[in-house]
This record gives sequence, structure tokens and C-alpha cells, in this order.
Amino acid sequence: MTTLHRVCEKLPNNVMFVTAKGSLDINTIPGFEKMVAEIFAANCYQIIFDLRELIYISSRGSGLFIQALQTVEKKNGKIVIVGPNPKIMEIFKMLGLNQIFTFVATKDAAIKVFAPSQANLKKV
Repeated sequence: MTTLHRVCEKLPNNVMFVTAKGSLDINTIPGFEKMVAEIFAANCYQIIFDLRELIYISSRGSGLFIQALQTVEKKNGKIVIVGPNPKIMEIFKMLGLNQIFTFVATKDAAIKVFAPSQANLKKV
């Protein structure tokens, strides 16, 4: 049986950092879906998915990211993906997901995507 270890961490600016390790397949998808639903139930629509240690993703697993993106876009949110390894990235490219998601190499780079722009900050 395959496993997926997932950890959620709340970051500043109402950003959720989700680490996924293992396989995202028919056996692990229900737990992953539940976790994402709980994130949305907490009104969090800024999500970083760290997929650097994801070793396998099924087509249905890829579809979960598309569904999540549709939800966050309705709430003016954003999804950033850290990693993934070359094998997983090739799958995302074949599905055209590299055209609709923001991919970065590190957690720090992902956090910067959500950082308030200095131009938008008001001086008091």
C-alpha cells in the first residue's frame, strides 16, 4: 500500500504551506482531498504545495491541483508549487499545468510570491 505523508503549516499573510511526501494516488487521494477541504473551510486561499519529496502522482492526483486552483481563483487566491522532482514536473508539463501554476525551487521563493509588495504598503 502506498503512503502520503502531509504536513500543513500556517505562515504569515494567511498562507498555508503544505508538504507532501510519498505518493498521491488512489489510496492517498481521499486524505489529501480532506486536508485541502479543511484548508478552504478555514478561509485560506493562499497555498504553497511543497512537492519536492512527492515520488508519484496519478492523473487524478494532478486533477486535485486543478480543482484546488479553481477554488482559490474564485476567492482571489493563489497556489504556488515548490519543486517538484523532474519526473513529477514532466507529468505536469505533459498536462500543461506548467502554464497555469507558479513553480519555484524553494520554500523561501514561494513565500516571496505572497509577500506584500513594498509599493502597495502605505506609510503611516
